[in-house]
Amino acid sequence: QSEFQVLQQQAFKIGRESKDNAELVRHPEMSEYLTTVREFNPKLESIVGEFEREYRRATGKKIPKSKKAKKGKAKSEHDEGWYEAALARARAALAEDSRAYRSRAMDLVSTFHERQQQMADRQRDLQLMMDGPDWPREGWPLTAQDAKRVGDAEQVIQASLQGLSGRLDALGGLGRLHESSDEAALEEMTVLNELMASYSEMMEQYTAKVKRLQRKAGKAKRK
Repeated sequence: QSEFQVLQQQAFKIGRESKDNAELVRHPEMSEYLTTVREFNPKLESIVGEFEREYRRATGKKIPKSKKAKKGKAKSEHDEGWYEAALARARAALAEDSRAYRSRAMDLVSTFHERQQQMADRQRDLQLMMDGPDWPREGWPLTAQDAKRVGDAEQVIQASLQGLSGRLDALGGLGRLHESSDEAALEEMTVLNELMASYSEMMEQYTAKVKRLQRKAGKAKRK
């Protein structure tokens, strides 16, 4: 454990002393750090193997293997729940809207453009806060799980956009949607709008976390 902590602290030190990826590559301790990591991996594998043997000796059983995701399953349980929630909100909103098809379609197209711009703005806001090299930093508020959630959400949105684009192409494009009577297309667009709004809220929360960290770091420097 102490050896791992030394490696972790060295990684944090390299990150603190590098302003960008170019400086990261040239850092004088980078070569030593990578060599130590490569030497540490066999030790870790040996420890895991020893633990497995002790477990089998004590219980008479092998350590259960972690369950692998089923092949062909495009979405995780979180993704499916996120999509289903957006679908439920979309259907509820559509059920409450009794206006003519043309009016609903035109409003949805306008909202679609707004949501796309909102997503781009929120992505840019977070990117501007994430200055420095692509390297772990001590006290960084966003986790690997947070990054996975963002990536998974973007994949769901992209898949939904591709499905909607195929349907819109058959109608003559987005600009012709209000001239059709395709209620399924309206539902797909409403779901996509909900997904993009939810994504923007998530990105806004992450940006707020990073801002709080930077404010704390600024106060600590002034003391």
